[in-house]
Amino acid sequence: MNTDVLFESAETGFKAFHLFEERGLLRSIRFFISPERPYGLSKEKHVLLLPYVLRSNGVMRIRELIDREDPVNIMVRNLEELGFLRSENYRGRILADSCLYSFNRESRSVLRGLGISEDTVPLELTFREMKDRGCRGSVVIIYGRAPLMVSAQCAFRTVSGGCRKDKKGFYSRIKDRKNVDFPYRAECNYCYNVIYNSVPTALFKDAEGLKDLEPSAFRMDFTTEKAEQAADITDAYLSGKIVSCMDKLLPEFTRGHFKKGV
Repeated sequence: MNTDVLFESAETGFKAFHLFEERGLLRSIRFFISPERPYGLSKEKHVLLLPYVLRSNGVMRIRELIDREDPVNIMVRNLEELGFLRSENYRGRILADSCLYSFNRESRSVLRGLGISEDTVPLELTFREMKDRGCRGSVVIIYGRAPLMVSAQCAFRTVSGGCRKDKKGFYSRIKDRKNVDFPYRAECNYCYNVIYNSVPTALFKDAEGLKDLEPSAFRMDFTTEKAEQAADITDAYLSGKIVSCMDKLLPEFTRGHFKKGV
């Protein structure tokens, strides 16, 4: 089964890439998805990750990024980005993240007609719904914190009263009324926040059943994890030891909507 890894933070992606190289993990990775390509990673193995929100003032930055990176693979997260790439006559491979609507066979067909080479199974689907939808030619996310909300209102500014304007972006946390921590990422370059689930979704124990759906790859999404933790999880998964190591590596996790629907 092909394996992809996704890093929301370019900085963490750079550090993880070197750890992956040192541990010999890269040869088992199909795509390394991140906002910037780590030095030394081939274009064919890298997927340029675009933001969740595309504002008019972000178009120039993405255009400059594409000119600099010259990517052969790009992952889009909304239809505006797909339209932008088509208007720029981009000729590379376009992949769709899970937030781009592909809940059923009809929507998948529409995306294919719009130029999407490969889609990602939505996080909201149960196993039965995945089976009805069909997963052949799609990517299934088996690990990662689910994004709960994409907000134009900056949580950091609301709490602190100021703006960090951190071009690299940063993670912080907010608490709900039950005192549960929810991490969020502030994408200052594009001026939006992504609030993530308090615990990651992990479907490693369900991997064998998911393989029967014949997806094109399994994907692990790394958000708040440090580079070392991402490398440890990837190493354990690729070596077939992840289930026995879950108590140590993932003391808290959820299976999301795998069994229970929305």
